[in-house]
Amino acid sequence: MSLLKDISESHDFLKGIAISAASAPLWYISFYLLNYSFYESSDIVIKIILCITLSVLSGLITYWNFFHLTPLDKIHKYGTSALVSMASLFVFLWKSLLLFIVYSFGFLFNHWLYLYSYIVIFFAPIIIWFLVSLISPYIKPKKTKKATDD
Repeated sequence: MSLLKDISESHDFLKGIAISAASAPLWYISFYLLNYSFYESSDIVIKIILCITLSVLSGLITYWNFFHLTPLDKIHKYGTSALVSMASLFVFLWKSLLLFIVYSFGFLFNHWLYLYSYIVIFFAPIIIWFLVSLISPYIKPKKTKKATDD
């Protein structure tokens, strides 16, 4: 019980990392469903470390995106814990939806995507979103001329 108390009293960023690491079982399931030979041949420690690493990495990139693309007044209004929760929910839903679609597509049409393709498809929108958040402060909006009445 003290671990949950420590997590609840910690900084919002650490809460987000803990929530991301808690979503690691979805990666473990994807190893089993999409690359059974890797699941059978690799050691349990390697699978667990890889699951936690992929979960925390996707969580950190998503937190970065949420914090850099959200206006400061919204951050102050809702707080950082709300943004961390939204980012964690986004990652969890995206991972679940993509795993469902990829496995259903293979099951229904007998065309299977492997784990490596799944990882690329999972991280592609997150990385593109990350690049947009890096570039967006440098893009200046065009000023429009106001029509004056003569």
